[in-house]
Amino acid sequence: MSLLYRGSLSWLVHHAQLPVREGDTEGDCVRHTRTLTAVPQREYFSELTGQWILIAYAERDPQAADMERLFERWPYRTAEVRK
Repeated sequence: MSLLYRGSLSWLVHHAQLPVREGDTEGDCVRHTRTLTAVPQREYFSELTGQWILIAYAERDPQAADMERLFERWPYRTAEVRK
């Protein structure tokens, strides 16, 4: 999950120029994605962040089906960006 989250955030910062600043929370990062026109990228990051928060703060392991869906749907494969 950590790799998915960090990889997604890195892609959004480097390819989509998401204005993430040091000290931004997970919620701040989700709010920043609202500037993207690419709906799949916005929705995915929101879902991924929700799962990340459950793991990081609630110490709840994700369901296998949720992880599989996140792996299969990762929308940051290309460098194409729509802002």
